[in-house]
Amino acid sequence: MQTLSVNGEIILKRLLDATGDISIYEIQHDCNLSRKYVGVEIQKIDGYLHKHGAGISSRKGKGVCLEILEPDKFHRFREDFLFHYQRNQYLYLSKNQLAYRILFDLVLSDEYQSIDGFSEKYHYSRGTISSSLKKVKNILTKYGCEIISKPNYGLKIQSSEWNRRICLLYSNKIAVRMNSIIEDADLSFDKFFNKKIYNAPKIENLLISVFNKYQLDIPFVYLTKLKLYIVLSGSRKEWYGELTFSGEQLSVIEQSGFLPVSREISERLGEAGYQLLYNDINAITIFLLCFCSRSNADYDSCELVASCREDIEETVHYLKTLYYGIDNFLDEKFTDEFLYYLIEVKYRCLFEFPPDDEGVFQVKMDGSFLSDLSRDFAVFYYGKHGVKLSEAEILTASYIYHSSFARHLSRVAKYRVLLIARCGIHFARDAAARVIDEYGKQISNIDVVEFTAASLIDLSQYDFLITDIEQKRYNFLSLPLIRLDFFRFPTESHSLSRYMSMLTNRELQVMIKNENIIKDNNFKNKLDVYSYFGKHYVKPELKQEFIETSIFKNSLLSDERTNRIALISVERKYYSKEDIIILFNKKPFLWDNEPVQIIILFNRKNRDYKSLKTLNSVMVTFMHAHTGLLQNLLSLDAGGIIDFIIKELYLK
Repeated sequence: MQTLSVNGEIILKRLLDATGDISIYEIQHDCNLSRKYVGVEIQKIDGYLHKHGAGISSRKGKGVCLEILEPDKFHRFREDFLFHYQRNQYLYLSKNQLAYRILFDLVLSDEYQSIDGFSEKYHYSRGTISSSLKKVKNILTKYGCEIISKPNYGLKIQSSEWNRRICLLYSNKIAVRMNSIIEDADLSFDKFFNKKIYNAPKIENLLISVFNKYQLDIPFVYLTKLKLYIVLSGSRKEWYGELTFSGEQLSVIEQSGFLPVSREISERLGEAGYQLLYNDINAITIFLLCFCSRSNADYDSCELVASCREDIEETVHYLKTLYYGIDNFLDEKFTDEFLYYLIEVKYRCLFEFPPDDEGVFQVKMDGSFLSDLSRDFAVFYYGKHGVKLSEAEILTASYIYHSSFARHLSRVAKYRVLLIARCGIHFARDAAARVIDEYGKQISNIDVVEFTAASLIDLSQYDFLITDIEQKRYNFLSLPLIRLDFFRFPTESHSLSRYMSMLTNRELQVMIKNENIIKDNNFKNKLDVYSYFGKHYVKPELKQEFIETSIFKNSLLSDERTNRIALISVERKYYSKEDIIILFNKKPFLWDNEPVQIIILFNRKNRDYKSLKTLNSVMVTFMHAHTGLLQNLLSLDAGGIIDFIIKELYLK
């Protein structure tokens, strides 16, 4: 990837994501580059791609697109490029290259180093070095480390030995990736990770055999860190005396059910020729406490388990006050999974493990609903414990929410239907099963009864009736009725789409109105958006509070951005209407390093659940539509946008 410039990588990423041609004009405005510069970069990309089984094709009046010449070769390259590009973009390796180099110099040395020395080594001014040092200090803070300075000596890292080892483990990951984008990089960590002396694959196999014996699992990324820690412990024996833990930390370690596992790992390592000391055994226990998957709570103290169960009960109660019926989707399995997650969060806080933010960039939420739930949980947790969870921790919570919702088919579906067939109950059940197969995303449940029982049941729970019996036979019912003879002609069930699209259309007309579609804005950043919304839609006395709250919640979990759209869920306190506000910007602007041109603000709290699901369907539609389609929205009014959503939901 190092043969392309940063702008070249951005343009190539756009080409890889596109489903067709991209105009030069579009690339110009996305990247804020001149037409001539874009042309030069595209030529370089074309030459670069020919090494990897592809090229760039240009069509007059349409733009440029990828031309695949060798499919197998290109697809391997594409997968590799996207993986490294996205990962490096999230870590800002190119942007923070100098800061990371200075960080490595400080981490790899116990000696004082001067700003003048860095300036001479990297050929940057003192001002640039000082600016990069600010970034270094912020990065080191995550690992519980700090930079100290001494007159006439310079700078060095100060921290406990445990925090320094954590810093080395996580810095090693960054160093490896820096080597992949800097041709002349000399960022060797061999001093600390001497893999010639310590056989890393052998250690990994030994760890896996012990985990299998105790029926334990650990994610691969943390298995790798544990393996590297064992290597690191041998490289830092000289500093072993400084590896100490607090009384509270030691108490948790000694009471842990994982301690016997750590001791067996130590014994097996000793038999293999790798000697671990007492506090290194404690360190292995910490890894197991923080990252091992649990099948039960036997490895943890009763007090901690009880405390976490209380947190879950209070979290669910809190969410119930925000979303009607949400507890119906948080089942017993959710409770178990969330319990072990909260226990691990407590341990990671206690032992000062930094968040592993690597996976955050890959995540796009499910139409912002799960993002809302996760952020609401983070707000609750901060309010109760004063702990501001990292994005990585919040996203783990979202995975658990998503898993629980996915176990319920009605997570997206919203219509409850009654079905009556003239041929009897068994025939009706077969027909209901076929309808569910075809409309599972729209119909959550179909109940079947005989015609003779129709007047005896509570019809208020149903949205409409499907039947092959004449309509005049149902004069005693007020329920909307669809008469279809799809019992004899199964393809007639397709006409259900027309009816359901009409129902959704009515709901969308309440949400999407012309007066709430504002075009030709000139926002430069997300603060501009919050300020505009606060000025026009929030009570004056709450405007400043709204902006501050938005910024705070954004720091807990960024608002969702994809396909040039930002979805922003606004607290009911500041905006309680069912309408959604759609802001179209003149040009894309960067929102947390991602181009955004359409901003949608809405309130999800305390809606009835059917309305909530319709809103969620709208957001999912926006999230999943590709950029080319969304460009059409810029010229549409409310009716056009509703038609676009209906088409995406029902007519594909």
